[in-house]
Amino acid sequence: MTGYELTRNWFDFSFANPDKVKPRHTALYLFSADLCNRLGWKRKFGIPTVSTMEAVGIGNYNTYKNTLNDLIEWGFIELITKSKNQHSANVIALCKSAEANNKALDKAIMNHSRSSVDIIKPQTNKTLNHKKISEIEISEVPIVDLVIYKYGIELRKVILDNASQKNIPIKKVEDAKYKNWLEPLRFMLQKDKISEKHLKDIINYLRNPSSEFWRKTILSTTVLRKNSSQILSEINSSKKTNVGKITTNDSLTSRLESYE
Repeated sequence: MTGYELTRNWFDFSFANPDKVKPRHTALYLFSADLCNRLGWKRKFGIPTVSTMEAVGIGNYNTYKNTLNDLIEWGFIELITKSKNQHSANVIALCKSAEANNKALDKAIMNHSRSSVDIIKPQTNKTLNHKKISEIEISEVPIVDLVIYKYGIELRKVILDNASQKNIPIKKVEDAKYKNWLEPLRFMLQKDKISEKHLKDIINYLRNPSSEFWRKTILSTTVLRKNSSQILSEINSSKKTNVGKITTNDSLTSRLESYE
């Protein structure tokens, strides 16, 4: 079963059941298909709960669980092993639901193609690349870009806040294009092997008033990528210093208590 067959089958079902299907169902099923593809179309594979929720834009665990259960009930996903909690992964397999019927959608498409109504072309990466990232809705973003897009938007907000506090011109940040803003972050995660946790640490560090030099220096994702190793080194040093302070304070406290 190919990815084309899976998605065609899904949209046949979705078209025939508008009362059942919500955007979150489509997002979760397509993400599952994309993950299966990345894993070489394994028959059974784990789908990590937290990462999946973040990728498809579901913030509530119960909503995620209900969405997954719907896809299982409708026959699009087979649950092999249930996760113990929201921090572990379900093991699933993708299925071609027998409930899907392509006649209704095929007929609607044929009728539409005969009409004189102009067809609006869907957004593609090529058209997104040249749009300002501030003008793009999350619904336009391809599923494979959702995680990087969310980090990019969060980082852009931090940089704009820092620049406004330092009276630094922010036009380049405001005019940043989709590709130019997200590509350095993609390279950080994929080529530089910087983890999502490290990227989150960097963003949080740029919020910290104590990192004054970097707050006025990092004004683009390109500059961030060039300096990411140095920033992470400072973060690690800061953590070690704080641990040392805590240890020293605890030792001093225990000695003072011994005199009481």
